[in-house]
Amino acid sequence: MVFMPKNPETSSERGAQLSALAGLIHEKSTENDILQLIQKSEEDLAALSDSSSYADESRLLEIEKKAFLEDKRVPAALAAKRAALSAAALQIL
Repeated sequence: MVFMPKNPETSSERGAQLSALAGLIHEKSTENDILQLIQKSEEDLAALSDSSSYADESRLLEIEKKAFLEDKRVPAALAAKRAALSAAALQIL
């Protein structure tokens, strides 16, 4: 970023690229398959006879599930728009 040209044309192009990537990453990271994998992992962990020794793993799954559900509520278009606005704001600095 230090060596990037500071003219509006390159800034808008960089913003468009970041926006496209952010939208795609958001779509891929909020696919229902991921939630199914988290739930399957929770079931597998609960099925262990000594599940109390896996408290850290259980908490990690809980945190990941919560983060996934929060991200799922955000539309991909909004995630893309946020990235584009962030790039535009950096050009102003």
